Amino acid sequence: MLLALWVAAWATGIAAWLLNPIVGVGALTGGLALGLWRGWRRDLVLGIAGLALAGGGLQGRQATRSRPLSDAVERAVAAQRPAVVIARIISGPDPSGPGGAQARLRLACESIDGRAVDATLSLGVLTGWPDVAPGDTVKLSVRVHRPMGLANPGLPDQERLARAHGIDLVGAVPTAMGLERLSAGSGLNARRQMFFLRQRMGRVITDGASSRTSGFLAGVLLGQRAAIAAPVEDGFRAAGATHVLSVSGLHLASVAALLFLLFRWAASLWTALALRLSPTALAAALSIPAVILYTLLTGEAVATVRSALMALVAFGAVIVRRPFSLAAGIALSALALLLASPLVLLDVSFQLSFASVVALGLFAASLRARLGKESRPLTARGRALRWLGRSLAASTAAAALTAPLVAHHFAEITPIAPLGNLVLVPVVELLVVPVGLAAALLGTISAPAGHVVLLVADGAARAALAAAEFFRAFAPVWRVRSPDAFETAALIVAGVLGMLAIARTGRHARGWWIAAVASAVVASGSLWARDVARR
Repeated sequence: MLLALWVAAWATGIAAWLLNPIVGVGALTGGLALGLWRGWRRDLVLGIAGLALAGGGLQGRQATRSRPLSDAVERAVAAQRPAVVIARIISGPDPSGPGGAQARLRLACESIDGRAVDATLSLGVLTGWPDVAPGDTVKLSVRVHRPMGLANPGLPDQERLARAHGIDLVGAVPTAMGLERLSAGSGLNARRQMFFLRQRMGRVITDGASSRTSGFLAGVLLGQRAAIAAPVEDGFRAAGATHVLSVSGLHLASVAALLFLLFRWAASLWTALALRLSPTALAAALSIPAVILYTLLTGEAVATVRSALMALVAFGAVIVRRPFSLAAGIALSALALLLASPLVLLDVSFQLSFASVVALGLFAASLRARLGKESRPLTARGRALRWLGRSLAASTAAAALTAPLVAHHFAEITPIAPLGNLVLVPVVELLVVPVGLAAALLGTISAPAGHVVLLVADGAARAALAAAEFFRAFAPVWRVRSPDAFETAALIVAGVLGMLAIARTGRHARGWWIAAVASAVVASGSLWARDVARR
C-alpha cells in the first residue's frame, strides 16, 4: 500500500500541472515542503509521498513543453511542401478506422531531405494497403507537420495525446504506392514476426468465420477495431461493454490466466520434471514470454500494456515465491507507464483501465462480503445465485468508478452497464477470446483443424452479437452534461466512498455514506451552477 500511495502522489503531481500551471506550482512547492519537513521529522511515508508529489509536478511541467526537434525537421515543417523522408517502420500498417486513412503506420525518421533527424512520424495512407512490415526501411515524399490541438472546448488536446504516444510529426500519403521499400527488416524483430502472425491469423478468421462475425472476431481477437460494424459498436455501448470490442486488459488477463493453468497442468503431468521444478513456478516462467508476445501481437494498446505489466509482476512473484500484492502490481504498472510518458495520464484508455482494475481489486471483494460471505450453499441453485451476486458486485464496482470518466469524456452514461457486463463479458472473455485465439493460431498450421475450432468461436460470437443487438434495441444511453475535471474527481470519490460504505454496517457505515453523499452533492451543485451560468 505504501508504494500505491507514493505512485498516487506522483500521478497527482503530474495531473496538477497538466490541468493548470498555477495548480502545478502549488502541488510542486507543497509536495516539496511536505517531503522535506516530514522527512526531517523522520516520517518516511508522508515524506516520500510529498517528494513524489513534487517529482510528479516536475515531470508534468517538463511534459507540457514540446520536445525540441532538429533544424532539419523544423525547416521541413515550416516549408509546407513535401519532403523526402527515409524512415524505419516501428509498427503497422494497421486499419485506421472509418472516416480516416485506410491504413496507419508509425515510423522512426532517419533523415529528412538528406539531413539526419530523430523524430517519430504517424503516417496515414489514404487509399490502398502498403506491402511493408515493421522493421522495413522505406522512402516517401510527404508534407510533415506537428500534431495540431484543434478541438471543441472540453475535448482532450489532440496535440498532447499525440505526444503522450511519442508522436512528433504527422503526415499522409495519397496511395500505398507512395512508400518505396529500401530494405527489409531483420527476422529477429519481434514486432515484425508478430505482425506477420497477425496477418495470417486475420486471414484464418476471414476465411473461416461467417460474414456476420468475422469483423467482430478480428476486432476482439487481433485489435482491428475498424473492422467492427457501427451497429455492433452501438449495442456494446448501450450495454456499457465497449471495452470488450478491443483488445483490453481484461483480454490479456483472461489469456494469461488460461495459459498459466494450461502450462501448470502440462508440467504436473511430467513427473520427473515436477519432482525437480515447481510446476507453478515453471508455468509462471513460461507465461511471461507468452504475455509479451500477445501484447505485441495485438498492437500494444495502453490497457493491454497495463495488464501485461501487472501479469509480469504477478508471475514474477510466483517465481520468487512471494505473495502477489494487487496494490503493488497496479502501482508498478502505473509508474512504468507514467515514467515512460507522463502525458499518458490524459489518455482515456489509461484512465478507464486503471479505474476499473482498482474498482475490481479493492471494492468487489467488499461487495461480495456484503452479499453473503458466510453462506456456503451446497445446492446448484445456491451456487448459481452466489456466482451471480459476485459477478454483479464486480460489475457494479467497476461501473461506479468508470461512469464519471465516461460522462466526462463522452457526455453519456449507460445505466444498464452492470447487467450488460454481466451478460457479455463472460461470453466474450471465456469463450470468444480463448477459443477464437486457439482457432486462429491452429489455422495457421492446419486450415481444416482451425476451421473446426473456429466454428465454436463463431457460435459464441453470434450469441454475443445477439445479446448486443438486444441491448441496442432496449437499453437506454443517457446524454448528460459533461462534468469537468473537479466534478469528475468528486463523483469518483463519491463512488469509492459508497463502495466502502456498502461493505460496512450500522454506525460504521453512516460516516462513509455521509461523506459519499456530500461528495456527490458537491459535484452535482457544481454541474448545476455551471449550467445556470451557461444559460
